[in-house]
Amino acid sequence: MDWTALRTRSASVASVVAARLEELIRRGDLRDGSRLPPERQLAEMLSVSRASVREAVRELWLKGLVDRRQGRGTFVTSSAPALDALQAHLHERLGQEDLTVLRVMDFRASLEPAIASRAAQRANVGDIERLTQILDAMDHERSARRSADLDAEFHRAVAAAAKNPLLVQVVEFSGQWLGVTRQDALQGRRRRDMSLRSHRAVLRAVAAHDPDAAAAAMSQHVREVSAFVEHRLASPPERNPARGAGTIAHEPPEGAR
Repeated sequence: MDWTALRTRSASVASVVAARLEELIRRGDLRDGSRLPPERQLAEMLSVSRASVREAVRELWLKGLVDRRQGRGTFVTSSAPALDALQAHLHERLGQEDLTVLRVMDFRASLEPAIASRAAQRANVGDIERLTQILDAMDHERSARRSADLDAEFHRAVAAAAKNPLLVQVVEFSGQWLGVTRQDALQGRRRRDMSLRSHRAVLRAVAAHDPDAAAAAMSQHVREVSAFVEHRLASPPERNPARGAGTIAHEPPEGAR
């Protein structure tokens, strides 16, 4: 395994390392039972800090992809194919008509405020730093696709801060069910700024360890996104063919519309 291929200079280093390791696990390049290199060695091979490696491994552990064994190291588990099978089973049982965007948003509205509340109670300094990193990266991002990735990453990080691997998986599933809707919701500077404001409100509440405020902020965020989605489904916006695909368009001021 050429571990140097995983090197990254992303602002959210731990998350990128975790995502790339997860890709190797799901592809089968890192097989069930494989032992990851020790933390120090992996950090050197990837040219990242040990703290970033530690956080990346913690994210994989929360997703059930690795098992940390005291005195023996970190090993890939068989959870990845099992979780993929579970998701496939849910798709098969529910059917595409049951996984409409509005139903998924309703599902999120019933669940994510409670997750944010738990995150506010259980988040540590590392969790708050990671959430801050993600939003700072999102603030400087112009690609709609990458902004959507960071948006999904923020919600996963909130769930991870709740310290319950099952919640991370549920958020992961619902994020995948949304498909390109998340990317469409971040087209346009005004919509991106609205999303950032509501995300930062969630972060402030989590950092203040205020469960009620965190739940309220997340509920408000999901309501705003749901309202956009309903409007988007009712009247799909025209796309400017001159703009590059996946690039956030800067919307004109209110008076110029």
